[in-house]
Amino acid sequence: MATLHNKFGAIIQDGIVEGQRFALSSDLWRYASTSTHCDLLITMKFSDDDVENKTSVMWLVQQMREHEPNLRIEVRYHRLNSCYAIYLTADYKSLLKGAELCHIKKAIKSKFGGGMRDFSFEEAQFFAGVEGKNTFLSPMERTIIVKQMVDMMRAGKGGLSLKLPRRTITFTEGIAIVPRLISMNVVQNVSALHNTEYLKHLQQKWVASLGEQPIDQVKDYFGTEIAMYFAWLGHMTTALWFPSLLGILMWFLGGFKYKNNPGDKQDLYQLISDICFVLFAFFNCIWSTIYLEWWKRVQAELAFKWGTYDATQDSYLQDPRPAFAGDYLAPNPVSGRMEPFYPAWKHTVVRYVITYPITCLCVVGMFVAMLAIFTVQDLADFYFAESFFFHWICYLPMIVYALMIVISDKIYRRLALVLNDWENYRTDDEYEDFLITKIVLFQFVTAFGSLFYIAFVLRDMKRLQETLATLLITRQVTQNIMETVIAPSL
Repeated sequence: MATLHNKFGAIIQDGIVEGQRFALSSDLWRYASTSTHCDLLITMKFSDDDVENKTSVMWLVQQMREHEPNLRIEVRYHRLNSCYAIYLTADYKSLLKGAELCHIKKAIKSKFGGGMRDFSFEEAQFFAGVEGKNTFLSPMERTIIVKQMVDMMRAGKGGLSLKLPRRTITFTEGIAIVPRLISMNVVQNVSALHNTEYLKHLQQKWVASLGEQPIDQVKDYFGTEIAMYFAWLGHMTTALWFPSLLGILMWFLGGFKYKNNPGDKQDLYQLISDICFVLFAFFNCIWSTIYLEWWKRVQAELAFKWGTYDATQDSYLQDPRPAFAGDYLAPNPVSGRMEPFYPAWKHTVVRYVITYPITCLCVVGMFVAMLAIFTVQDLADFYFAESFFFHWICYLPMIVYALMIVISDKIYRRLALVLNDWENYRTDDEYEDFLITKIVLFQFVTAFGSLFYIAFVLRDMKRLQETLATLLITRQVTQNIMETVIAPSL
């Protein structure tokens, strides 16, 4: 018995040590010291077969040298998490050529007219700061270029095969190599190393400061999409001051309250409440219209400043996504270049046979769950509405529903990504458009379905107010926790 106890304790202790090792290793890359010789990091998936680890990393390095001979490759073995890591960078000339292929916009010298335009390697002398090899391209832009070079490595004519001790991975003609290795759990992650000094600088000027956000610095480090999001977030927060102050004023004047005073006082309170409600609704209509036009102007200014204004182009002029898998190679109708081709009718079949039925099933499931929560809410109100000690139970169903919305939204996002991958869209724009359509449809039902049901079916204004307040507060708290606590730890 003692021997069994000791063995069981040793197993638990080994599990704790192993868990600590993986917890530390998963967070290690965020704090890795930056290197001027690394623009992109590829981490290989850990395997208990050392021969498989070495074979896979050597095969990938060989493919990189054949497809992109100008890449500078360094392989390191990390004992802490028992995996190989490939550190990639490129010489300045290759980066400039990649900047042209990635359509990166840079500033023109003032003597040539100024402004922003797509970088051109043949006209490099016209761009401001091109002489500075370490400053012309930001770390984010260098990472984008090197990642594009890696993602566009595709299997040539006749395909490829990676023979491992326990399996063989085949690559059909035209398929992207690295995304295929990721899907087959050979490559664990493709990412960039953080610049700890720059992050500390951003933390001081952005996180620890109550002043204006350093949006331009955020753009230089995280990219235009992240910077535009935080620009909108700051703009929205500022604009919300106006309805917030008016809402507080309406509250103190008697709006949004239900009084139980008898006689004329009750009628007076109801009249004041109705007037405040109508005035506040009218103000919100005007405010929302002004806000949208205001934000359009700010967004256009930022887009023009960053060189992304009117950046759309014909889909045939865009390179296929790295994960795009074609049935065969065919000439591009515009450029004439051979690239993977996937028939349009297959997109339609997947959408109508798989995607739409699954999406409808998820929406109906959330609607049924909403009705079940309302039933539990009615029971809680019936038994505990008048209780002094257990009145808080009446709020639990809506809190559970709000948490269920957050969790189901995360699950459906993963499902939407899988469905979008099955539909196999050619360009990033098409992929993102259809992904947004799926997510918005689901979120509309989960976020607003209960409110529309209460307002137009039950017609209970008091319950509508309580439900709206509970959903807003719960979702805001959970969203802030996920963005400020959970996300940085990943």
